Amino acid sequence: MQRSVQQACVLLATVLCTVGADLWPQLCSNASTPASRCPDGSTCCHSTFSQSTWGCCPWPGAQCCSNGLTCCPQGHVCTDSRPNGWPGWGLVTTCVPEGGSSKTNVTGVAVCKYGPPLPPSTTLKNVLVIGDSVSIGYTPFVATALQSEALVQHAPWGGDGGAEETAYGVQCLDYFMRSASGVPFSADVVMFNWGLHDGPQLFDSPPANVTIPGQEGAMDVYAPQLANITARLKQYATSTGVCFNLMCRWIFQNYRYFCCKRDVWYLCVSILHGSIELCECR
Repeated sequence: MQRSVQQACVLLATVLCTVGADLWPQLCSNASTPASRCPDGSTCCHSTFSQSTWGCCPWPGAQCCSNGLTCCPQGHVCTDSRPNGWPGWGLVTTCVPEGGSSKTNVTGVAVCKYGPPLPPSTTLKNVLVIGDSVSIGYTPFVATALQSEALVQHAPWGGDGGAEETAYGVQCLDYFMRSASGVPFSADVVMFNWGLHDGPQLFDSPPANVTIPGQEGAMDVYAPQLANITARLKQYATSTGVCFNLMCRWIFQNYRYFCCKRDVWYLCVSILHGSIELCECR
């Protein structure tokens, strides 16, 4: 529903009053703005493709791997493997127990990158684009086209493949919806896409349907993992009154968006025609 000016003022006051309480307790670095932090139950780790160079491993007391991409549970050693000819990011980390422990090997997970770097605008609509490198590429054009109407930001805050494969989205979605310091991000529109990193072979290597945590996933797990992400974003939309839309993986077949219209307005982008529209729901 459309918020009145009074409601917006109350919302802003609430956000300003609770920012201190929302900050994640673990300080990773003050070098970035906002400062990089992680929540309890996680570990600060360097992240090569995070704009702040930091991210959060979902395990407490974790071993951050020297590759700058993955991490292992406490008491394990990072052991990377990468087939000949694969790109540098095409590695899988096996977490081996230290000192011959009876613990079993586990597969390392990717370090979660943070959400948008700037706080929500108090004078414009706020648009959050969550997606892979394609969305990283078009977000600046969307931001320019809508600069008089909205502050447009991308999550995660970083480069490479952005939100990567759906398994990474399931793991890191809560981080994408917060700033690097842990403050929840309030958006009017959330536009999201996953699929480019779930199954298709994009380069000479790796092959299709290979699992590389934080980079690539298999096609057969795409649908249930996207359903998980969608359900959580719908819950976010319901609790915040946000309008959102979903870009399906089929954009790479028919070049169009499937927009879910909610609330007062929504954003539609067509890569094929290069058009950007700010629409009112009817």
